Amino acid sequence: MNSPFSLEGRTAIITGGGTGIGKSIAIEFARAGADVAVCSRKMEHLEPVAEAVRGLGRRTFAMVVDVRVEEQVQAIVERTARDFGRLDVMINNAGASFRARPEEISVNGWNAVVGINLNGVFLGCKWAQRQMVKQGGGGVIVNVASIAGVYGSTMMRSRRRQDLSGRRGAGGDGTLGPRRGDRVSLHLPGVRRVLLHDGRDHHRRWRAVAARVGGLSRTRMRALVIGGSGQVGAALEKVLVARGHTAVATHHQVARPGTVHLDVRDAAASARVITDVEPDVIFCPAGLTFVDYCEDHPDEAFEANCEAPARAAALAAERSAAFVFFSTEYVFDGRAGPYAEDDPVAPLSVYGRSKLDGERAVMAANVRSLVVRTTVVYGEEPQGKNFIYQLRRRAAAGETSKVPADQRSSPTFNVDLATATVELVEHATRGVVHVAGPSVIDRYAFARMACDVFELDTRLVVPVATADLQQRAARPLNAGLRIDRVRRQITTPLHDPTAGLAAMRATLEGRAVDTTRGHR
Repeated sequence: MNSPFSLEGRTAIITGGGTGIGKSIAIEFARAGADVAVCSRKMEHLEPVAEAVRGLGRRTFAMVVDVRVEEQVQAIVERTARDFGRLDVMINNAGASFRARPEEISVNGWNAVVGINLNGVFLGCKWAQRQMVKQGGGGVIVNVASIAGVYGSTMMRSRRRQDLSGRRGAGGDGTLGPRRGDRVSLHLPGVRRVLLHDGRDHHRRWRAVAARVGGLSRTRMRALVIGGSGQVGAALEKVLVARGHTAVATHHQVARPGTVHLDVRDAAASARVITDVEPDVIFCPAGLTFVDYCEDHPDEAFEANCEAPARAAALAAERSAAFVFFSTEYVFDGRAGPYAEDDPVAPLSVYGRSKLDGERAVMAANVRSLVVRTTVVYGEEPQGKNFIYQLRRRAAAGETSKVPADQRSSPTFNVDLATATVELVEHATRGVVHVAGPSVIDRYAFARMACDVFELDTRLVVPVATADLQQRAARPLNAGLRIDRVRRQITTPLHDPTAGLAAMRATLEGRAVDTTRGHR
């Protein structure tokens, strides 16, 4: 494939040229006709790149350079000028980061990032500009920064500071600005913006950055959603993207467009996915939620609802990432609801015990864990499995639905659950928080509300006692969740069942939905 532009007769140095962006730049520059010098700290990464450049018929050499060491930066600039005759383009691409909260960064770690991302850029600009001035005819310096330098990340504070400083050093405060005839450009991967500076305006270009990514009111996160094909996971992915975050969702058995396959019970697979995604936070709505099945298969229940999430939480902790575990009101016995977060727990079923053990294991594995307890979740969802879908299908077929009138709970609109949870994570909330609808009603009353909203025949909904259903697992009867704590921490409205069901119907019918109003 030919290059769409020509660099015929030009020469370039690319730091960090052995992998990733640097490697791609080197090959594309060679394809466009440039002679390319590549450098990094590892020769084994550089040799294949140099070979690829030679294969395109261009001159090249590879050189081990630590951009923190001035003598080494000076040496590659001088060798480039000697071997190629001049230096036309200097690309300061080498960069470093590590994922840690500010209070956890060591002095050595901080100095390493400062040395590469700030001092390395300074030294590259200094020696490249000296050569360009000496040879005459100008040149171009390109500093590859990071979107973290614009809006930051809770886990990459050191990278943000040095990218900000590196941008300013490239002419932003006049200390190392270009002379007439030279250009310094800043490339921000993720923003898809290249800003050129020719020394005439020290301010307009930064206003351009603000115009492109301005108005960001919260720190952006990179999130992994384990169980992204279920109703809570799918809602989380939508909310994360809508709020400006990056989300990667996984599926186990039912794929959705763009999801990655993962069985969270597979420890090795979980480690690979987490390593590949490098998340700031992991949301884990995945689990075994079939209450009666859990009663007969306790080993599977505890593996899915406790052991697997705890391993994922530990993997997140190794990367200083937060972890969100979704639990249930079934951790309570249902004798004195609705329940607050600190009320005594006493699960009646295997499902409830597995979730309670999961809560404890996750918080022990990761100090940045958030446990979200919820219940009776409903709303539009990709698999169409929740109670409202079942009710509608049976009504459409003319079949009756037996619904317990003695089970009281807090029906929760899935969009509210997802939005409130993401907002809690944005506030770095830890510990146990109840996120549920504001009304505590029995299941039969909820079913009647659904019939009214979806215009179903209420005669097909029959109230019964829980005992009449002869279910394998005991249910908490007088339950529900108090939500005073979450209301103090979020602005997300929590809808009562009638409003949530109306929003669900509107979504299913393709009508616009305003979910910003609700009961606080």
